[in-house]
Amino acid sequence: MSGRSTWHGKHETGHFTFQGKGKEFSAGGANIDAESGRISGYPSPQNRGYVLKTWGGETIGPIQLVKSWVQYSFGNKTRIYAWRIKYQGRTFTGRNGGPEMILHLKHATARDQRSRSKKARKRRRSSWSRR
Repeated sequence: MSGRSTWHGKHETGHFTFQGKGKEFSAGGANIDAESGRISGYPSPQNRGYVLKTWGGETIGPIQLVKSWVQYSFGNKTRIYAWRIKYQGRTFTGRNGGPEMILHLKHATARDQRSRSKKARKRRRSSWSRR
């Protein structure tokens, strides 16, 4: 199998060919559109940390693993990972199934961060009152 990637404006497309079949298939790749508040890429481990990469392996930038947790869905146990990246001075956040898997990030506005912290404080207060 051989592969290459091409950019069409802000969007990357990964192309790969299966040997023996001779057919070329396309897969979605990275998407960097900071103006609209969306970035897609693949978090990869590198030197005790992580970097966000394109399908072709180019580095977009360093990314931070915020936390991970186990989530149960229909009797299946799944680990979810939360990520944060600072790109062109703006903070983007997203969640996925782990390193090397596609990650869709969106711009985290100050209002989003405040509302999340208010909800967390409210949850903590309500759980304390139940004790």
